Amino acid sequence: MKKSTKRKIVRKFGEITIDLLELIANIPVGIIGGFVDHHGVYSYVQRDDNILDNFFIRLRSLQERGYIEIKSDGKNKSVRLTNKGKIKVLEGKKSKIRDGKWRILSFDVPREKNKLRDQFRRSIKRIGFKQVQQSLWVSPFINADEIDLIIDELKIREYVAYFIIDKTDIEEHLEIMFEKEFRTPKPERW
Repeated sequence: MKKSTKRKIVRKFGEITIDLLELIANIPVGIIGGFVDHHGVYSYVQRDDNILDNFFIRLRSLQERGYIEIKSDGKNKSVRLTNKGKIKVLEGKKSKIRDGKWRILSFDVPREKNKLRDQFRRSIKRIGFKQVQQSLWVSPFINADEIDLIIDELKIREYVAYFIIDKTDIEEHLEIMFEKEFRTPKPERW
């Protein structure tokens, strides 16, 4: 298989994962519980078995990877997103909503926690932070306020400082850094 084709497949699977996690996050617990039970779904939905089997394979995969938790109390089953799942949804959002404030993040994770530091850096990039200096990152987007999810999941609170500010003396520089994200797309012509 060509490398570019494999990348497209991996990217598409990642999009499906985020879509499924967002679906689980937005469906009331009582409704999604019925979908966890194979037999319950087959009795309510007249569909091709392969589609439903693929759904359950994906659901089990999300559970095995720690994105969702499936609980059973005898008759009823429920599904909920774990913090890891919530982070995955947050990272997948392409929301560019601004409120005129800057989110500044400074962190100094010790070298012996190298993997955590790298994972934290990847996550903050995905939610819209950009690097200003070595361990100083900034974002103008309000979804960045959910950074606590990532900090708590990685257990690095003691190494991180997070600020929300109205003004800074490097605002012009920051505006240039985010210039591409600030542009609004032109409406399509008929």
